[in-house]
Amino acid sequence: MFTSFSSFVRRVCALCKKTAPEPTSPPTDTPKSVAPTVTPIEPVAPVTQTMGNRVLIAEDNSINIKMMRLVLARYAFEVEVAEDGVEALEMAKKGGYDFILMDIDMPNMDGISSTQAIKAYQREHGLPLTPIIALTTHDRAGEREAIMQAGLDEHLGKPLDVYALQKIIEKFRRA
Repeated sequence: MFTSFSSFVRRVCALCKKTAPEPTSPPTDTPKSVAPTVTPIEPVAPVTQTMGNRVLIAEDNSINIKMMRLVLARYAFEVEVAEDGVEALEMAKKGGYDFILMDIDMPNMDGISSTQAIKAYQREHGLPLTPIIALTTHDRAGEREAIMQAGLDEHLGKPLDVYALQKIIEKFRRA
């Protein structure tokens, strides 16, 4: 991935939004006749445009929560977490979420039942329907269609595919 240690340092500095320091002496792996050069690097700009600022994660697995938080932080979302379907329903009733990432297999109330209750509440109160994305380990044929027919707006498999999550964020950001 990196052709030299100095290219690695430049990439790390780019991620930290700093320029690489000028070397004081040539690296030991470079012949003395070749002077090292350091070119200024552009910092990697974070994504600042968001569709709003709040996302609800309904998930009982702490590793999945951490991974989703990392991806959502890039989009400057404020993240709130519900650890079961009942808590997700209560939090969703308060409103203000741009979308909800809903685990299907949770304690107390599964994600499908929670989604249906959230959508019913929003319809009864004349509220706009919040997009709800299913998170599931179920990858059997027809599973995605069954989940979508149950009222969820999109589907993500587990283990979580970070790139698929980013595509879904972009999809609902444009909506």
